[in-house]
Amino acid sequence: MRTNLKIALVVVVCAMLLLPAFVSAGPEAAPPHQGGELLKNPGMEGPMWFKSQIGEDGLPMNEVQMADGWMAWWLPTPPPYVEMPTNCDHRGLWGCYWMRPEFVDTARTLQPNRIHSGNNSQKYFSFGRMHEAGVYQRVTGITPGARLRFSVFMQAWMCMDPNDCAGGLRSDKPTTMHMRAGIDPFGGTNPFSPDVVWAGEMDSFDQWAQYAVEAVAQSDAVTVFTHSRPEWEGARLHNDVYVDDGSLVQVGVGAVLPRPASQPAVALAASPAPSTVPPTKSPVVTPGPRPEGAVVHVVQAGDTLSGIAAQYDVPVEELYKLNNLTRESVIEVGQEIVVKVEKPTAVPPSPTAAPTQPPAATLTLPAPTATPVQGGLCLGAFEDANNNAVRDGNEAGLAGVTFVVSSNGSEAARYTTEGSSQPNCLTQLAPGAYSVQLTLPPGYVAAFDKTDVTLVSGQRTDLLVAARRGEKATPTPAVQAAAQPKASAPASSNIALIVGGLAVLVLLVLGGVAMVVIQRKK
Repeated sequence: MRTNLKIALVVVVCAMLLLPAFVSAGPEAAPPHQGGELLKNPGMEGPMWFKSQIGEDGLPMNEVQMADGWMAWWLPTPPPYVEMPTNCDHRGLWGCYWMRPEFVDTARTLQPNRIHSGNNSQKYFSFGRMHEAGVYQRVTGITPGARLRFSVFMQAWMCMDPNDCAGGLRSDKPTTMHMRAGIDPFGGTNPFSPDVVWAGEMDSFDQWAQYAVEAVAQSDAVTVFTHSRPEWEGARLHNDVYVDDGSLVQVGVGAVLPRPASQPAVALAASPAPSTVPPTKSPVVTPGPRPEGAVVHVVQAGDTLSGIAAQYDVPVEELYKLNNLTRESVIEVGQEIVVKVEKPTAVPPSPTAAPTQPPAATLTLPAPTATPVQGGLCLGAFEDANNNAVRDGNEAGLAGVTFVVSSNGSEAARYTTEGSSQPNCLTQLAPGAYSVQLTLPPGYVAAFDKTDVTLVSGQRTDLLVAARRGEKATPTPAVQAAAQPKASAPASSNIALIVGGLAVLVLLVLGGVAMVVIQRKK
């Protein structure tokens, strides 16, 4: 009898010992989400009238109003790869075709189609002139080796004739905006640094499109950028860009690569710009009530005091002093602004020479009868010799790049480049959403190999790939992500758990019955 009791107790004890083993046979806990939202104010939200960005002089810039957490960047002077358009009568001044754009919020424009979600978005624009600019945000506290994905929604509005733009609801004769997104994995704030990883360019007029790029963090900080540059031969009155709903999340891990010694860290700057020398200015010297030798600027549409100061390389405070103005002063088209006073050089009088005045810089808009841009998806590739993601004049087209355009999983078009300097436009594609898969020739890499585009009827979308020689970096095993369980693993683990639980339950019942029987035999 005692032997039977011992057997029953052994059975119960074994059942209790087996229970934790079966419970632990359940599905493994899923790995934590690899990254929450890392951006501050990703939706560009905030009250009407964003706060003014602080300039290098420590004072607010009233025409640079930014959503909380974001900063503006721009080129104050035109870079050498921008050609002077035909609308400039006076070719000595770049002010007739280039300017620093104004940055404002979108809510005050009362155009809900320019807000992707929420109550606001970031807007910036240049009136009648080109610009190269964007927004950026530097994010700290990043784990080096984290693979990050930056995405952002953008759209543009370009209008040549206001009568054909439906009060700002649609574009008229748009050309290109060179829109793209980028990440500096080292955390620099210069968008022209070779460190920045840029996605391919894609234009989207009057319709939101998502731009995305991935990069592996190489330090404890990264910086995300947007970029735009309107380009045309004849001036467009409105050149607007809208930015909304950015996102920066970790999507995996990658390799932290050694940085070349010849590539120093990028210094932080409030308004980064490449070291280009501005073109020689030919200011207007006016006699009369102005001080002798006064250099004046005739205000054009879209001019600002800070822009004029940057154009002539003088402090904006000097403009206030020379023109009896304040930071709150409003300038008007045609107004003469004294930018500096130069001492006149004594010249011997000549009885036959009459003094002449160089003409003032003027903006002449071409007639609105220009041939509209043909719609479609225009594809091209070039060899980015200096790795700046911008096609400079001496960079040739690259042959052998294959684009596969798909819609809903089915191939809609295929094109392989032949080395032409001009993109090939696929005009047979219907409006809608497409996926573009990129295959490069051996030995070349690009910032992306797949992207999504949205085609709009009557509008042209450009996808120009900047390819360079190199090989894709392969992550080292030490920083590889842990292997994920197969899809079938949770199901099989659940079955084992159920079967094991039933077995333990049966053993417990049998043990209990055995104990009862033994007790009765006593």
